[in-house]
Amino acid sequence: MAIRSRRPAGADADGLVTCLICDRRFRSLGPHLYRAHQISAADYRAEHGLPAGAILMATATRQALSDARQQAMQEDADLVGRMRAATPSSEELARRSAEARAGTDGLAQVRAARRRGAQTTQPFTVQARRDLMDATARAAGYTSMRDAIEETRALPSREAATRIGVGASTVKRWRRKLK
Repeated sequence: MAIRSRRPAGADADGLVTCLICDRRFRSLGPHLYRAHQISAADYRAEHGLPAGAILMATATRQALSDARQQAMQEDADLVGRMRAATPSSEELARRSAEARAGTDGLAQVRAARRRGAQTTQPFTVQARRDLMDATARAAGYTSMRDAIEETRALPSREAATRIGVGASTVKRWRRKLK
């Protein structure tokens, strides 16, 4: 089965999203799917080859709901606390996310899209990590992580790590890299 776009064809052209079962258009498919077709959004996505994160609500509707939530939070200071109390644990959210992705993780198109995303973000992540390491070394009195490693090369890894403010495995990895 070919995977479809994250946004089904025709979505938002007139502020509505098309149901791929009956071709009717709605601002939000979730309630329609449950009432008219007796299926969950996850089952709908799986049935039509949509990724787990496929959007089933028109952009304008999502924005209006977001604006209303933000307004409500500004007007009621206790609302955020009640929302946090009602939020499932991070473990439960992770389980639900894994369960939702299970139907599409093996699809070649999904793997390719994730690979492209990783290739785009990886250089930024690597640079951010380097910047963090350099900042840690500067806080310890060195000009950069490279200089910290070179200046502490005669010390055991644990002692060097303590002086620089990083883990011993980080010191070992940098020492191997800078040989």
